[in-house]
Amino acid sequence: MTTYKGIKGFTAQTLSSDPTTASSVGQIYYNSTSNAFKYVAPGAVAAATWSSGGNLNTARRNLRASNFGTQTATLAFAGNSGPTKYANTEKYNGSSWTEVNDLNTARIIPAGAGTMDSAICISGETTAIVGICEKFDGTNWTETGDLNSHSGRQGMGAAGGSSSAVVAYGGSNTISLTEVFDGSSWTEVNNMNTARASMGNAGISTAALTFGGATTAGVALAESWNGTSWTEVADLNTARTTLAGAGSQTSALAFSGGAATGTVAITESWNGSSWTEVADMATARVNLAGSGTTGTSALATGGNTGGTTHALTEEFTAPDISIKTITTS
Repeated sequence: MTTYKGIKGFTAQTLSSDPTTASSVGQIYYNSTSNAFKYVAPGAVAAATWSSGGNLNTARRNLRASNFGTQTATLAFAGNSGPTKYANTEKYNGSSWTEVNDLNTARIIPAGAGTMDSAICISGETTAIVGICEKFDGTNWTETGDLNSHSGRQGMGAAGGSSSAVVAYGGSNTISLTEVFDGSSWTEVNNMNTARASMGNAGISTAALTFGGATTAGVALAESWNGTSWTEVADLNTARTTLAGAGSQTSALAFSGGAATGTVAITESWNGSSWTEVADMATARVNLAGSGTTGTSALATGGNTGGTTHALTEEFTAPDISIKTITTS
């Protein structure tokens, strides 16, 4: 009779409970509690879930976050509740938000990029749409170079791994302009293929992804930026606008937003070539902020559902491993 020891040269380990860490991927073992042979496989986004995080100190919609922050280090800023526009800035440490120094200029619907301690707030609306940009160094906001073009650009997208390397784009259903930031000034570069506003965004200044948004209505279109030009890629499964995004150009998430059916909690995962629907958010909303460096770990905060403005934060986490029971047939 062929045995595992005969094939591998050693016996399968006996454990009383299943492993819980990624270091065990590939291990075959016998679980003495469940009386079954099992295998530790890599985790999968399909098994990911949203869970509750700490609430913002100030509930608001039309805010933005440091797009390349993490679940334990993200910055949220700007936004509004009713007619009140905020300069408020908050840091997230994985469990709670802490208020830090305000923006110099309160605004709604800016674009946001960078990390918690190297973030940028781009344009937005005060009493009118402004080109003012501010950089955050972990403590203070400082005004930096204005956008070259801001008129009519409400709801731009942006991506960047720091406040000194950023790409910003779109901003209305007639504007497809793209500008890159080098830490002090903006330069116009190649336009998007489709003008739009209020899209989801992911990635860095040389490898970005934008998806959804509005032309004359919500769209499913997605485009990839390589530092020089935009390329259309596979569409979202659900067209929507005022959604949020997180992750990288090859591993991203699109979540919530306004679809033809109303406000949705739908989350879609991008693997570099296609979108797959995964776990819904607990609370459907629009005008929220998203942050994250991969499509397996993201943060969503703020936004609104109808007339209710939220302070809610949700965290998306994919398991590091999955346990498979070995069966015979």
